[in-house]
Amino acid sequence: RSQKRNLEQKDEEIIDDSLHRNRLQWLLVHIGCGKKYKAYTPDCNAQILNLLEGAQSSFFDWIMEDVQKISCATIFKMAPFVRHSIVDVVFFHAWLTKFSAGTADAFQMVESVRNQIITEEKPERFDQLELTKSFLVESLDKICLDMFWFDSLFSVVEKVKLRNFFHYCIKRHSSSRYFQSKLVLVQESTSIVNRIWQEILTSIQTKEKTNLALIQEACQMSLLNFLSVLEPENPQEISALGYGFLYKLWNLLERCVTNPNLKHSPLIWRLLLWCASIDTLRKESKLGCENLKVMLYRAIQDVPWCKALYLDTALYMERIGELTQGKKKEIVHSDAEDEEENTEKKYEYIQGTLEHLNELMVEKEIRVRLPLQELEVLLEPV
Repeated sequence: RSQKRNLEQKDEEIIDDSLHRNRLQWLLVHIGCGKKYKAYTPDCNAQILNLLEGAQSSFFDWIMEDVQKISCATIFKMAPFVRHSIVDVVFFHAWLTKFSAGTADAFQMVESVRNQIITEEKPERFDQLELTKSFLVESLDKICLDMFWFDSLFSVVEKVKLRNFFHYCIKRHSSSRYFQSKLVLVQESTSIVNRIWQEILTSIQTKEKTNLALIQEACQMSLLNFLSVLEPENPQEISALGYGFLYKLWNLLERCVTNPNLKHSPLIWRLLLWCASIDTLRKESKLGCENLKVMLYRAIQDVPWCKALYLDTALYMERIGELTQGKKKEIVHSDAEDEEENTEKKYEYIQGTLEHLNELMVEKEIRVRLPLQELEVLLEPV
């Protein structure tokens, strides 16, 4: 009974979506017609239909009038809080069209306005008119992206349109921080073969297309997705979905170190070493230790000065129980040799992973604080 009562209370709290849509339409038609606003009531639905055509006609006339003679915005005075009257009117017209005729008609309307604004591929730095046009085109694409994203919240099928349009946006506006920040809305799976992820990988391999902000956003998104699926009580138990996000991040970082402009970044190599350390949790400790060594050898070829790489490797080896110190092992002779008298015992020294890491640091002229030999002397009792 209590569960039934809770469900009934939740149903009462949920407001029909059509009510919000009607309220927005009521507000937008008043903006278009220029009439004095009054509160919406269910009886106003008939008035919305009567005012709709006049509102859309007014919006269209305002847009055409402004597009034919674009006013130059004071970009240098208003940035980064730039606004333009064309964008505001198109925003109102687009959403009114969406609620009354659908997203396809709204997108077609915005696209027709965008196509009338002719822009240069790379506007001059101090050309305010070209910068204004570029700002207008980017703002109109933002409106379209928001409409596709809104539809994707209610239908999985609409996510395909969202991804396709987002792919167009990151190619057209590669330096836009807004579209880069929206990557998380369209890239939520572990797939590495979709168009958007391939575009990111292509930007890494092609020097002219390298987009550091987009690469950083992709790395951050993959890392946060991996951390979100971990169990707080037992973080070392990683699910298959978690490894999917991990390998996706790993794939991206491996592409980064093939780029001459990125392979000397200590952060990228430390992230790669961290990915390798997570992967060792599902393998035997000996094999995991060798994988960590291989990754360290690769890293110090490009960033030998990064002391954190050596310390991280020692930490990850200790986590899997493979951070060992050197020890002596007696050499066992054959039976014939054992029969001889005055045979001296011989030992061989087996180097531990700790000494090996220390030797690598000494070779690269890096010191943590002091050599291990000095540490042993200091630890001896007085």
